[in-house]
Amino acid sequence: GSGEAAVGLGDDAFGAEMYQNARGLYERGLNQRDKHFARAALALGHLYERGLGVETDKERAMSYYKLAGYQGGEAQVAAVAAQTILQIQGMWEQMVESTSRWLKSWF
Repeated sequence: GSGEAAVGLGDDAFGAEMYQNARGLYERGLNQRDKHFARAALALGHLYERGLGVETDKERAMSYYKLAGYQGGEAQVAAVAAQTILQIQGMWEQMVESTSRWLKSWF
């Protein structure tokens, strides 16, 4: 189907580090609402999480990961893993910032 083609071309563009092109293709794949929908959503989440061809946007990344998770199966496992990693990174960043402020208050 056209979703499969868009996601496949998106993967090719991603591999060639043409991230803006990949984003557009993944968005087309997402709009097809076929069995490749979850793969497109996971890929878009990754682009936004890492800031590849787009501004880094962790909230938007999380939204795409959640969207992928609704599809169930393997996509759900990958989406939950990606969400968990993103949440842990956020907690880690908060802890480092808090510790840094605490240390500055002492020294």
